[in-house]
Amino acid sequence: MNIHIALMQCCSLIHLRLEQGFQYDDQDNRNFSFDEFSELCQDRPCSSQYLSVRKIATCLALIPYLQPDAFEILMQPNEHTHRLYMEFGLVEIEGIVWATGQTLAFLLGENRVEHRQQVFQWLSGINESQAHDLFDLDLISEACPLMWQALILRPDVLNRYLLGDNAKPPIVVNNLASLLTTPLEWNALILPESVYAELDEIDLWLEHGSNLGKEWQLEGKLRPGFRALFYGPPGTGKTLTATLLGKRTERPVYRVDIGAVTSKYIGETEKNLEQVFSMAEKHNWLLFFDEADALYGKRVQTSGANDQFANQNVAYLLQRIESFSGIIILATNLQDNLDDAFFRRFETTVYFVKPDEKVRLALWENALPDSDRVDPEISLLNLARDYELTGAEIINVVRYAALKACSKGSRWLLKSDIEAGIARVKRLQNGLDSNLARHSFF
Repeated sequence: MNIHIALMQCCSLIHLRLEQGFQYDDQDNRNFSFDEFSELCQDRPCSSQYLSVRKIATCLALIPYLQPDAFEILMQPNEHTHRLYMEFGLVEIEGIVWATGQTLAFLLGENRVEHRQQVFQWLSGINESQAHDLFDLDLISEACPLMWQALILRPDVLNRYLLGDNAKPPIVVNNLASLLTTPLEWNALILPESVYAELDEIDLWLEHGSNLGKEWQLEGKLRPGFRALFYGPPGTGKTLTATLLGKRTERPVYRVDIGAVTSKYIGETEKNLEQVFSMAEKHNWLLFFDEADALYGKRVQTSGANDQFANQNVAYLLQRIESFSGIIILATNLQDNLDDAFFRRFETTVYFVKPDEKVRLALWENALPDSDRVDPEISLLNLARDYELTGAEIINVVRYAALKACSKGSRWLLKSDIEAGIARVKRLQNGLDSNLARHSFF
């Protein structure tokens, strides 16, 4: 659909309907036929006499962004009631005027009851209308009937129309999921060989999972999708591995905020979660859940309606994880609190062990800058042998030493600063260990 032409034709259609229904006199927009609305007609052959509900709805939703003045002609007050004409169906939200299903029905033709019913069915998803692929709609809202809900395009659809080939995945989705990115490539990932071996099955599913159903006659025998659990101590590369798995297979990776899901203070969580899952299935996203143990622990004790809603959100999320047709990776640091029933929920589990001396040496080599900027007294072999640090901790040490070098105006990373950075990490480790000893997580 050519957006520029379609918007022009949509504006002309508005004038035509005003002329037909209200004897509105506009000499420049009179005597149109359906043939002149080619961009707004259905795509099926021999259908030039039928306007496309989907195309007109899309144009109406784009008008506030691209041609907001197009609605001005519909905002003239009724001279008898001194209010806006109800049949035009416009609504104002925070100063922005939006079309609704009523506006769409008005543009479809003069048979208002029939066209309102047609639009209602289309918005409800009858006959595979795919309206919910375009708009965020609430079919069961008691506060706002479906026909009076603003036609607001979903963020990914809006980006596709406005940005075209330059469209990128949204950074945040419904305040529940955020895009994970990294400038690193797969070859920068340094893990023990045992972890690489356990990642093989995920690799195989990402590459060949879509062939299992029909080609290997496993359709209906396997549950949809693929669920993987990453577990092990913090800082061992779980989040980075998930991000790089997506990057290597050209799948955007989104981290779902479990804190928001389990909060009893955030409304419409179930609806927003469903939109995240639907978009992930449609656009082939990889979903990543950190601190997943919070989902499978004890439910909140219900002392009120808000607590009950929090439990319902968690129950819904668990059910949706089971039925998700794409790939989901859940991660947790608390492997000691996981039982066999928890592990059985996943197609594969990957244990991220703390790096041994060989892996630590590779991590130090990868983290430090070129050798001409490193104090010659620094021995990577000794650092790898003497300090049992994770990859994240090694990066923190190097960052601390680099900042100290900057503050001194030095081009070198000094041995003393590396040792001070290690001491800081060790103090943090000891603090976390004492906190873990004092607190029960379930």
